[in-house]
Amino acid sequence: MIQERPAMQIIEVDCVFSYSAGTNWDLTVPGTFFEGVKERFPIKETLRGKRLMVKTDASAQDGFQPQVSGWDRIRFLSKDRADSITLDERTLWVSKAKPFDNWQTMIDTIGYAYKKLAEVTVPEGLDRIGLRTIHKIEVPMKKFEFETYFNFRPTLDGELSKLPVVGFFLGVDTVFNDARDICRMQFTPAVPEKEYSSAFILDLDYFLAKPRAVSPDGALVWIAEAQKGLDMISGACIRETLKKMHREAL
Repeated sequence: MIQERPAMQIIEVDCVFSYSAGTNWDLTVPGTFFEGVKERFPIKETLRGKRLMVKTDASAQDGFQPQVSGWDRIRFLSKDRADSITLDERTLWVSKAKPFDNWQTMIDTIGYAYKKLAEVTVPEGLDRIGLRTIHKIEVPMKKFEFETYFNFRPTLDGELSKLPVVGFFLGVDTVFNDARDICRMQFTPAVPEKEYSSAFILDLDYFLAKPRAVSPDGALVWIAEAQKGLDMISGACIRETLKKMHREAL
């Protein structure tokens, strides 16, 4: 089970594997993959959208040439639609929406999807591996000092400290494992569930700093290490005072 932290709830988990250009990815990959996972993920959906790319072009009036292209993604969902696997060209996503109550189940699902795709196409390399968790944090009051409850917080010093903070978007990148990995930490206000509370979103994205830093055979070991790193970081972002407040409210 995940470590209990009533003051902080995981509301979404996403894992992504981006395969190197040498990995075979033809039109048969999604269908063959679905045959292997449909017992656990029987619902199949096609997602369509457009992406905008801007390239430099000396002949264009402003030196740039926008290009719009379409994309198709295939998504496979569990019966309760809480778990999903999504395929794009050379990209695999595994996602879990709330309620999220068990890390081991999520790790097992990631491993299941990764191994099933390896049965369809052999990964030549991995340009990116990422594990992302989105947390909602509740403080049972409207007005408070951030330093009382948070280690990761907006700070204004000097004359600016006299100004009230009514909104913010805080972001920091940190490195781990001799700079092999990066964790992108983002902290923003959110809509509280209770009338006299304050709420915040802590978005943690842990990923490889450089392409191919981990071999395909080592990808699932990396995921387990990333999960431990995320659990440590999320716990360190809030202070014991907030954890104690929520424990006493139970």
